[in-house]
Amino acid sequence: MLKRWSWERTQTFQHNLMTFPDLPDETTDGGRRYYTPIGWLPSVTTVLGEDSKNDIARWIAWKGEDEARKITDEAKLRGSAIHRLCEKYLLNEDLSAENRYYMDQFKVLQPILDKYVNRLIAIEAPLWSKRLEVAGRTDCIADWGNAPAIIDFKTSLKPKERNRIKHYFMQAACYSAMFEELTGIIVNKIVVVIAVDGAEPQIFIEERDDHLLDFINVRNKYKEKFQC
Repeated sequence: MLKRWSWERTQTFQHNLMTFPDLPDETTDGGRRYYTPIGWLPSVTTVLGEDSKNDIARWIAWKGEDEARKITDEAKLRGSAIHRLCEKYLLNEDLSAENRYYMDQFKVLQPILDKYVNRLIAIEAPLWSKRLEVAGRTDCIADWGNAPAIIDFKTSLKPKERNRIKHYFMQAACYSAMFEELTGIIVNKIVVVIAVDGAEPQIFIEERDDHLLDFINVRNKYKEKFQC
């Protein structure tokens, strides 16, 4: 007889949630953009994606278009599911009826969230910046240990090398800068948590100011290319 799978909440999180006005968004041929108080702005991921287009094109050529599309579609589904489960767990919602396949992947993240995440400050917060001229939604802002952090959840088929995920750090650094611009609250710590298929999760902890200038340089190249 097959054993029925089960799930148990092992932590209840404290909430001190900040709210932000929602930003309408749309996906165009040029990527995702958000409508902000100063007009349409490109998303952080669109700006960073433009910078890595050549690498993506080489990967597609290597894998072949059909295989690359299959891998990309599966990655999007897995990424969206893990993001949603992390969000619901941190919001103290019940996960017992969730899809077992994705719950098995989430369960390896659960002890990490229990151990390191304390006060929840914001989740899926829509942010924008007049100075950086970008917008986006940050996964999570919370106390990581005893200090507030921008926390980004990622998924991967295999472990990542730090020097291959600099765009993850730039993305989180940008969220930190946008959050500071909107609230006046400085969050220097950025944390990237990666759920890896068949392996232990990876945790990368960085300082915002080690990566913000890199993002600004990428954003300036984007502006020059598209005159925006």
